[in-house]
Amino acid sequence: MYINKTMPSLLIVLLALFIGVVSINFNATAASKKNIEVSDPLEPVNRAIYGFNKFVHKIFINPVTKTYRFIVPDLARKGVSNVVRNLSEPVTLLNSVLQGDAEHSFTTFWRFTINSTIGLGGIFDVAKEAGLEHRYEDFGQTMGHYGVGNGPYIVLPILGPSNGRDTVGFAADIFSDPFTYTLSDDALWVATAVKGLDTSDRYMNTLEELDRVSLDPYAALRSLYTQKRLDEINNGK
Repeated sequence: MYINKTMPSLLIVLLALFIGVVSINFNATAASKKNIEVSDPLEPVNRAIYGFNKFVHKIFINPVTKTYRFIVPDLARKGVSNVVRNLSEPVTLLNSVLQGDAEHSFTTFWRFTINSTIGLGGIFDVAKEAGLEHRYEDFGQTMGHYGVGNGPYIVLPILGPSNGRDTVGFAADIFSDPFTYTLSDDALWVATAVKGLDTSDRYMNTLEELDRVSLDPYAALRSLYTQKRLDEINNGK
């Protein structure tokens, strides 16, 4: 996620609020790596925000995504996804180092170097062809790696499902991302829009299917998000 260099006040408030939540929840057994039970004390508010997000997706995000799919060929959209992934590599590298994962730090460094040069800014995932597989890491995963529990489940406006730990991690990733400081303000906004469009392109079908088959799509998404983050913290193990 990329933002203007002048950080929105909402992000600062969220950071201050959830630092406290996560600190209290550090090493909490109810939200350990082996426990996927979800704490949702904010459920009425979360459901309201979830409803708002669905409305925004219906009237704006999904139509834009479908137009994007119609206009842009599959191969070009794959290139966009590759660029977005390449832009995330510095944050992945930092968190791999913080987790003490030397092998993945090495892989990520060379992925970014190769794809940014030979891969023309990441349009082509040349590093993958060389056997260097991508695995995203963020500060929420780093905190989870060291035993920080999920904290309460949270639905963020527009951004969607999160929790106390991952909300803090989201803010930390923005502050630690070198592109936050090296790209111009206009470039940051463009990068944000492109990343959002790519994310919607990858997940729109899944979310629509979830709505179609689930009696309670909110609860289903909450469970899927929690399990997905657990899997990412454990690196698929």
